[in-house]
Amino acid sequence: MACRITRCCGCLGLRQGSLAIAITLLVLTTLELIGFIVVLSLGEDAFRDIVDPEQRMQVVTVVRIVSSIGLVLSLASLALHVTLVYGVRQERHRLILPWLIGIGIILGLSSLAQVLDFIDAAVVGEKWTIVVATLLLGLYGVAWYWFAVVLTHYQTLKAAHQQFSSHRLETEESPMA
Repeated sequence: MACRITRCCGCLGLRQGSLAIAITLLVLTTLELIGFIVVLSLGEDAFRDIVDPEQRMQVVTVVRIVSSIGLVLSLASLALHVTLVYGVRQERHRLILPWLIGIGIILGLSSLAQVLDFIDAAVVGEKWTIVVATLLLGLYGVAWYWFAVVLTHYQTLKAAHQQFSSHRLETEESPMA
């Protein structure tokens, strides 16, 4: 099933929209990386409010593990976004495919976790948690739209490449007069 998006946000072409998405994600991921680096550089003093030393060490350990995992995932995302920028700028559909696969997996799993979090918030009934979960679901809607824009651009480039390849093949096979 092909996506039927013809423009990004109603004003940009698919190429420009895909490039704008890639650059936006590069900036956001870079800020995310800086955040993880800052958290990882915090010493135990940052957690001095936790009086019990054993509990403090457990918190520090968990924060470092989670931040390290986040740092690695952010670096992988950054590499995917750079590949997307290059693929869009060079109009090479094969360079866009790794971004679609990687971000599709990440976005799919994250969306599932967010839906489960929303259901949990609704069951618990805390209003602020429901509001936050609803806002995050809205952000995932934007992320899926961005994914669809890039997917449509990928499909457009792939179709153009296939058409060019088949035309070139026909030209090579036809006898010269």
